[in-house]
Amino acid sequence: MPFLRALVAVALTAALALSAGAALAQSKPIKIKKIALIGCAEPTEYSAVTGTSGASAFMGAIVGGVVSAIVTAENSEKITAAMAADPPNLAARINDAIETQLREAGYEVVRVTATREKADKLLKDYSGIAVDADIYLDTMIKFVGYMRAGLAIDYAPGVRIGLRVVGPDKRTEVADDGFGYEQGRVFRSGYAFGSDYKFADMDSLRAQLPRAKEGLLASAA
Repeated sequence: MPFLRALVAVALTAALALSAGAALAQSKPIKIKKIALIGCAEPTEYSAVTGTSGASAFMGAIVGGVVSAIVTAENSEKITAAMAADPPNLAARINDAIETQLREAGYEVVRVTATREKADKLLKDYSGIAVDADIYLDTMIKFVGYMRAGLAIDYAPGVRIGLRVVGPDKRTEVADDGFGYEQGRVFRSGYAFGSDYKFADMDSLRAQLPRAKEGLLASAA
């Protein structure tokens, strides 16, 4: 998964930065061997976002924005209800892939279970984590669902990931980054893609829910 490789690259860069900083304060540099992975939680909400560009072309920016907001809210409720009934388990797949890639890079990885205030938020406090590690890698799914740039464009899948790297003192933030994928737009250090999973409207998406779930998973590859 390219976007997961991006996450690993950020984590390893942060680890090297942490080691370099420690080397200035101590006679021997600290080597990053053990990473505590605070995996992302399964989303409780799925989005179906409609942009304003198509609406604005016909109705003006203000009116188009209002229509877009109404359509987005209604469609997000529909897709959340449909997905929540039989979730695609995207977070589990992401967490497994992150751990696998870190282990392949030679790191010891310990999974940490932590309670978040919301599934799409990073932790506010790391002091309660019992595991001792060289760094703590916290991840979350900031956005998951389907989006389109305007009313006349098909829905396509998208996922946005947020992450934070915290030092061994469980307080010092070493890195804060994000990445993701969606149709035709690069999200920070992520990747744009041409999706084969497109739906003309929300009714057709809900009628083909297995394919919609497959789109969220397959696009990550």
